[in-house]
Amino acid sequence: MFRLCLMMFLQYAVWGIWMPILPLYLKKQLGFSGYEVGWIAATAAAIGAVAAPFLGGQLADRYFATQRYLDVALI
Repeated sequence: MFRLCLMMFLQYAVWGIWMPILPLYLKKQLGFSGYEVGWIAATAAAIGAVAAPFLGGQLADRYFATQRYLDVALI
């Protein structure tokens, strides 16, 4: 049960770390508008959600056991 809790924490901690900071960086450092920041955040998440299972599946099938791949991917 602890390993499952740790895995779920690591899965969502990544979003919690970079998502609040990304809009600030895009607006203040790069000069994007709020509209552009929204599009960047939405498309990055969508592309990642579509591409990651294919790439991750290929890596897991070829080089790792599934459990080990999930351990590494979540860190």
